[in-house]
Amino acid sequence: MRMTPGRQEVVAQDFAIVDGRVVVPVRRAMMYYFGKRLRLDLASSNSRETPVVGANREEFDSALSEAMR
Repeated sequence: MRMTPGRQEVVAQDFAIVDGRVVVPVRRAMMYYFGKRLRLDLASSNSRETPVVGANREEFDSALSEAMR
């Protein structure tokens, strides 16, 4: 079930989403937990979930790999 435009607007205001994007600063030491919390490591097979799409996924993966050393 999709959110109505009104509900989308409320969620965008609550989470400071501008033009469908939000910037979330994450300390390198917390990147693993951030990725797990947002389930970035899983491919979603649940059609009710809308995945988070990272604009800088390669940069995130590289920094996470470096942090895990």
